[in-house]
Amino acid sequence: AAPEESNVATAPPGTPRAPVITSSSHPVSSKWYKEHNLSFSWTTESGVTATRVLLGKSANSEPTVEYDGSVTSKEIGDVEDGIWYFHVQNKNKNGWGAVAHYMVKIDSVDPETFTMKEVARSDATDPRVRLMLNATDNFSGVKSFGLQIDKNEMQDWVDDGTGVYATEPLPPGEHTIFARAYDEAGNFATASVNVKVIGIASPKLTFYTDKVSGNSPVEVRGTALANASVRITLTKSSGFGGLFAKSDQKDEEPFFKDVRVD
Repeated sequence: AAPEESNVATAPPGTPRAPVITSSSHPVSSKWYKEHNLSFSWTTESGVTATRVLLGKSANSEPTVEYDGSVTSKEIGDVEDGIWYFHVQNKNKNGWGAVAHYMVKIDSVDPETFTMKEVARSDATDPRVRLMLNATDNFSGVKSFGLQIDKNEMQDWVDDGTGVYATEPLPPGEHTIFARAYDEAGNFATASVNVKVIGIASPKLTFYTDKVSGNSPVEVRGTALANASVRITLTKSSGFGGLFAKSDQKDEEPFFKDVRVD
């Protein structure tokens, strides 16, 4: 891929063009990196006799540190977190040319805060758990989250602006949810929470018709959780007591009936 172009300024005719700056340590100027050691290189042209460079906080500074024209690279170590600009300017017999500017973003610090808590459920048997996630990062900002439920794989999640993550339906029991909050540079903070899903109590049969003659109906009575749906299944056994007879006859296929508990 072609190197990312640096911002340039014009200079008097006959002076060197603005060099093209590249960075092997921070190759994409607009991206945040953890790396504190910077490595730059730039283009030169015939007739260049001197070069000036500068690393600073201003986007349009004039470079002041002068080198021989043969110098086309520079390494700077242990640079603090933040947004920096590297400036390069070449000189020939006609004077100093246009200045090139290259932005570098450094963030080596984990997000400063990260909290995760369960959103209260009105029904403890609701298998979908909702979590409120809140993270802050003072440099590059929070980019995304990773969430892992029990020993399953961690899944990426990007906040839609609500800060609320909803799980897929979870089986009854206790679950541990582990999360990471990532900033733009890949640093992360961690949080975890334990949640519990209460299983729905099994329906209870209190009466059923055990012998039917003619067209008499089969009646089933019982109790279950109010407002729940209950599925009643009726199967015809084989002559040898098997639960599911292998038959293509329609009247031997399982019969299902779903009812709403009052």
